[in-house]
Amino acid sequence: MRAHVAVERRRPSHVGRRLEGLCRAAGLVELATTAATHVATGWDAGLPPIADLAQDMVATGDLDDGGAARFVAAVEGAARAGRLRVTLTMYSVAARRP
Repeated sequence: MRAHVAVERRRPSHVGRRLEGLCRAAGLVELATTAATHVATGWDAGLPPIADLAQDMVATGDLDDGGAARFVAAVEGAARAGRLRVTLTMYSVAARRP
């Protein structure tokens, strides 16, 4: 899973922490940045379903259907038992062209 989400849909998903620097390097000005880290420490039915991630992993060949079912069951089971910790940091930059 870690390898899959590091390059989600063939795009590097770790660009956020470099986003401000990339915008500056592109010549953008008047940058306004923000970041927020979302933390899940237990089962939260409001979170995006882990089955969506599993299906993405099937689509890219990282899992077969049986592996996806086992993955979903393991993650949901760990979450319901209080053994899941997930963090997601989102970055945003607003800027303008000079």
